[in-house]
Amino acid sequence: MKFTEDLDKSKNSITGYEANTIHVNHKIITQSLILAPDALVLLGDSSLRHLNSTQIEQAKALTPEVILIGTGKSQHMLSKDLLKQLVMLGIGYEVMTTKAACRTYNILLSEDRRAVAILLLDE
Repeated sequence: MKFTEDLDKSKNSITGYEANTIHVNHKIITQSLILAPDALVLLGDSSLRHLNSTQIEQAKALTPEVILIGTGKSQHMLSKDLLKQLVMLGIGYEVMTTKAACRTYNILLSEDRRAVAILLLDE
């Protein structure tokens, strides 16, 4: 899926998404990642079952207004421990498919909102 290019070129935007790749500023990424307007953290071959508190803390360190969590091709619930950690941060969060998280990230970016996305690819 291609996305339109209406975004500030100095910020990390998602320019495409496919089942096992995410395009950030036209660069093809083949692993899960944490994305902020000014940061990109590669997570390796991380999937939902590997998502842990360290990655939530990495996302928090990027000072988000909201954390988007893309759980892969299908939407999945997070563990009780991760949900509790997110609530305790006092930051808004949303869990959705990775495709939806990519779209939502770009929308928030276009509104100059400080979104951070944890984008997981399916194994």
